[in-house]
Amino acid sequence: MTTSHSLVLAAARSLPPLRRTLLARYALVEAVAAALAALIFWTFVVDAPGEPLGIRAARFATYFTFAAVLLVLSFIDLDTKRLPDIITLPAIAVFFLAGFAVHDVSWSERAIGAAAGYLLVRIVADGYYYVTGREGLGLGDGKLLAIMAPCSAGKPFPPSCCWPRLRASW
Repeated sequence: MTTSHSLVLAAARSLPPLRRTLLARYALVEAVAAALAALIFWTFVVDAPGEPLGIRAARFATYFTFAAVLLVLSFIDLDTKRLPDIITLPAIAVFFLAGFAVHDVSWSERAIGAAAGYLLVRIVADGYYYVTGREGLGLGDGKLLAIMAPCSAGKPFPPSCCWPRLRASW
């Protein structure tokens, strides 16, 4: 009698190496997403009993979607060294608008945070280009900061968020 586990292993062994790699990556992404969902659910729904249920549900939906977008962008960035506009540009608007549901930060603070996040990277990237004559930092990083700012609940990002990317470009 075969178990479902042995069937999955047999099917995985029969795949070409590239497909096995993709299958392993898919399983990793799913496992990380499940862990993030549990952590975010615990933090924003279970551990916040004083908040109305609608606010807790909105926070869970917003922050889980935020974590999922960052997870997807992480794996795309690992493969291609690019952050695609088809994900980053809509995410900026979605997370800015989602801020109205979670009531963590005013709309003006979200707008200033998103603009400042993008402009910070834009200034550094343009400055590097003018000094060296070559591109060293893509604007995908600025879009990523513009996505992160509305979800930061008004907390500033530490400089350590940007430091590894800046060091890698030199």
